[in-house]
Amino acid sequence: LDLSIAPSDKNVVIERMPSMAFLQKGEAFGSVSFEHELFFDLFLASRMSRRVRNGSSGLRLMFSRASMPDSLSGSVVEKIKGSRESDGYPEFEILQRVLDGSGSRHEVVRENCGRLIGGLLVARSADGPIDGGFTLRGAVFPGTSFHGVQFVGATFIDSVFKRVDLTGTVFEGCSGAGLFFESPLLNSETKLDIDGLEVDSGVFGLRVADVEGGVRSVYEPIEVRKVLKACQLP
Repeated sequence: LDLSIAPSDKNVVIERMPSMAFLQKGEAFGSVSFEHELFFDLFLASRMSRRVRNGSSGLRLMFSRASMPDSLSGSVVEKIKGSRESDGYPEFEILQRVLDGSGSRHEVVRENCGRLIGGLLVARSADGPIDGGFTLRGAVFPGTSFHGVQFVGATFIDSVFKRVDLTGTVFEGCSGAGLFFESPLLNSETKLDIDGLEVDSGVFGLRVADVEGGVRSVYEPIEVRKVLKACQLP
């Protein structure tokens, strides 16, 4: 424990830490652990958000260790939003560099980056449509909700949308290559004007929500094309 306090005070803190409400005795002698997973998420979210904002080295290693829980990615996004000093989100470029890298457990990295990028895109959409200056490569969005988000002239390359919520989502004049959509949730307000999305190889199943809140799954190729045509897919 490295604290800038007097040695005597440091010893008091170390002695009392195991009895604090958010900590408990660890498995190893003299160690402590977080009493509840939520406390660990809050601690890790603070550290992770700082490293993302600063573009610190080691981000890829951090993202490769395990799949990030939604609660953690949400906390990281909230902390990044709360620390904004400008109108932009430089974190997109930082996370893109992580995606462009190489190494082990690449799929885990893609999903963890996708969780954060997806949350930041939703946050960014509060300022207006995500316009033509946005290009993304290599992300995987696992179950991200893009409800109501508008993409105008954006480009997506080698990106995967796994069971994402696209109800009310608008892709206007967008382009893509190597895209894959797995069972996205669509509704009558979804617009998929994405040039380069190949139906035969880039779409596996659809979920279609109706006005009464019901959801039906669609896998028959003819029906899939019919639904996508209604969503204005080129």
